[in-house]
Amino acid sequence: EGKVEEGEKSCDADDAVSEEKDEGGSEDKDDGDSEDHHPRTSGKGKARRGRKRLAAELEEGEALCHVPPFKPDHDTWANLETCLKDYMVLTHQKLVIKEVVHVVRRNADLRTQVRYQGVPDSEIPLIHSELDPYHRKFICTHGWSELTKKPDGT
Repeated sequence: EGKVEEGEKSCDADDAVSEEKDEGGSEDKDDGDSEDHHPRTSGKGKARRGRKRLAAELEEGEALCHVPPFKPDHDTWANLETCLKDYMVLTHQKLVIKEVVHVVRRNADLRTQVRYQGVPDSEIPLIHSELDPYHRKFICTHGWSELTKKPDGT
């Protein structure tokens, strides 16, 4: 108890959960260095960016927070939202939607890719409109000050 294994991560930084309906497209990768992340402070008041720390980087007296894994695949957005609400209650996290990519935007992006220039739409792996929205990116608001949150508390 209290022993930290090498390679484990602490839970006081940004967590992102991303869900896509199509496996064939490019995914947004978030390396934690984006300017839209909010600075975090550790127990000693020093600001740092939203990067998960390794167990070796923990200061004395700090503990790891372990959370169960989140089911990565869902059949519908409604199913995802239900599971996400349960997960937020279980893990005491507040996750909000950071970005939504609609089918129209995704298909436009596909059509502009070099490999699809001059190719008819029938040969491009376009997303069907009934799958809208195509992609949602969720972020954890842990550590955000109340001033950075929306007036409704999200």
